[in-house]
Amino acid sequence: MFILFRHAIGAALTAALLVGAAGMGSTARAAADAPSPVQAAADSPVAGQAGTDSPAAATIAPAEAANPPAPPAPGVDPALVAAFTRARRAMVEADLERFDQEAARIAPNHPLQRYLEYWRLRILLSERRVESLSAELDGAVRQYLNRYPDSIAGDLLRRDWLLALGRREDWRPFDEQYPKWVLRDEASPDCYAQLSRLAAGQPDRAAALALVMRPVELTRACRTLFRSLADAGLIDARATRQRLMLALEANSVVDIRHAASLAGLALQADAVDLALRRPAQSLKRESNADLRLIALVRMARTDVEDAVAALGKSAQRLTPELRAFAWSQMAAAGARKLLPEAHDWGVNAHPPRKPAADQVAPAYSDETRRWLVRAALRREEWKWVAALIDGFAAATRDEPEYRYWRARAHMALSQPEKAVPLFTKLATRHDYYGKLAREELGRPIVPLPRGAASPAAQVAAWDGNAGFARARAFYDLGMRFEGNREWNFELRGVDPERLRSAAWWASKQGWLDRAINTDERLGADADATLRFPTPHADRLQAVAREQGVDPAWVYGLIRQESRFVAAARSSVGAAGLMQIMPGTARWVARQLGRGDFTVDQLDDLQTNLEFGTFYLKRVLDTVDGSALLASAGYNAGPRRARDWRATLTRPIEGAIFAELIPFSETRGYVKHVLSNTVDYAALATGQPQSLKRWLGQVAPGASTAVAMP
Repeated sequence: MFILFRHAIGAALTAALLVGAAGMGSTARAAADAPSPVQAAADSPVAGQAGTDSPAAATIAPAEAANPPAPPAPGVDPALVAAFTRARRAMVEADLERFDQEAARIAPNHPLQRYLEYWRLRILLSERRVESLSAELDGAVRQYLNRYPDSIAGDLLRRDWLLALGRREDWRPFDEQYPKWVLRDEASPDCYAQLSRLAAGQPDRAAALALVMRPVELTRACRTLFRSLADAGLIDARATRQRLMLALEANSVVDIRHAASLAGLALQADAVDLALRRPAQSLKRESNADLRLIALVRMARTDVEDAVAALGKSAQRLTPELRAFAWSQMAAAGARKLLPEAHDWGVNAHPPRKPAADQVAPAYSDETRRWLVRAALRREEWKWVAALIDGFAAATRDEPEYRYWRARAHMALSQPEKAVPLFTKLATRHDYYGKLAREELGRPIVPLPRGAASPAAQVAAWDGNAGFARARAFYDLGMRFEGNREWNFELRGVDPERLRSAAWWASKQGWLDRAINTDERLGADADATLRFPTPHADRLQAVAREQGVDPAWVYGLIRQESRFVAAARSSVGAAGLMQIMPGTARWVARQLGRGDFTVDQLDDLQTNLEFGTFYLKRVLDTVDGSALLASAGYNAGPRRARDWRATLTRPIEGAIFAELIPFSETRGYVKHVLSNTVDYAALATGQPQSLKRWLGQVAPGASTAVAMP
């Protein structure tokens, strides 16, 4: 027997539900705000992300599954921690019976009781066996939302309910709840909203196309929306082929199959399968242009040189549009492998500027164009860099990265009148590209100011905040992802003065990651004490100097790795301030003669700092003292950093090399670490600093075997 939840859901509802059913690598950065997609989801109340449609299968489950609990706070009842941890795991796995067993071990007055109720409802919403109870379950969800209005738990439940309503095509309650959904962190409800409009005979074609015409793997709801648009005659054959190309850009097998079937290959499923799995064999058999395109692009993912040769032999069998698209994918694949020929392949893709009104636009998206820009940057083909960036959609073109490189291209082309305004606008930002722009203008990068603390009364006003109390309860359990989500939800729409006081409140609690994150919301109005804290200064400086590395660099790296959360854990086991992997730690222990080392010692501050700085220095030694390459190697592995350098045929500016790094996480990580380092160096010395000096120049070098993890 089961009830919806064992604590006060309502007598009538409880009776209604007593129906006799059986009772349910690189290192990831678990606590850093910037490089980790998972953590970014927790730190951005309105961040968008794609996923599958079932709450149990995806939406929030991957994020929670990828963020295992860290060690709990000292003094917290281990039995309570164990029960919450197992209940959370049961929620992710949609195991109702096991969830009920663990939830029963937790006192009904626990401050996170609302989450236990939410987790159980979430499981029920994902269980097909209770679809017949939809009316009672919908009533329970409404009751929960009424009891916890304007809460993150309520908004998460609203999202899960929207998914269930969308699957049932129950559009009346869906339309009522959809405008109230705050997070907007999942694509499926948006696609269901468009399906609702379509069912009502009021389609918004532009909004629907914006959802489905992206180079990402679509959710089930969004694939249904695309098919429904096609069935309604709102998508023509050209748009269907464009969707196939987008699926190929995303390398999504399920979407390639789906788009291919709509593009006229529904009766050739075996041929599509051959093109996906054995592209070389498919090219020998098939004359169909779409099938040849699928095979060529799939081949490029594993062996781009062979794919280029095959494209050269069969180019005339493709229309000009498909041929240009195929070359764009060769170029993107080559850029991901840092091949110098990638730019030449990109030149074949299409004239890079926006076409005239009577010309066919390039078939590839901005995501592919980003790789073409990187390939042109590597060769310092500045005309192509400028032209490719000019061809971006306005939103992409306005990103700091492309404003900076567009300005650099204009300078290289002797067009300072175009470059200086771009640099000047960028220089107001206190970030990686803002610093680079300042240097281009000859302005020094000076220490950030240290502001006065917010008035004590304003800081103390946060003491009774219920959301912060729930965040603390999660932190005590070692569940930082959930705690950070509570923190950020509470700060939605808060004015700058109160944001600053909340940052000081977090600093007072020792929550330096929250202090940093909150102060960063204030943009250029930075306070160095909050944004670039220096805890454990004596210990850190001592171990850094012992290893011969700059303490500012170590601080810059820690700020990005863990945001100074000593108990940080990643999904792959990286631990502590410097996020050291267990295998790396064992290697360091052997080098240091620490035969008594055990992995749990990484939670010890001194051990973590000693091991992390030792490893960082060894990585630095393998890349000829390049802080850029060593930072990349710390994140992605030393071998990869050396292999990336080995592709060079001439020395290259460090800022350009950073753009070429093929892993998006590592690319962003390196920029953040070195930007942080410059700030810490400026604060430590009081002197102007140069980001370009830290980036340096990367020279060609052989990839030598080094016995390091």
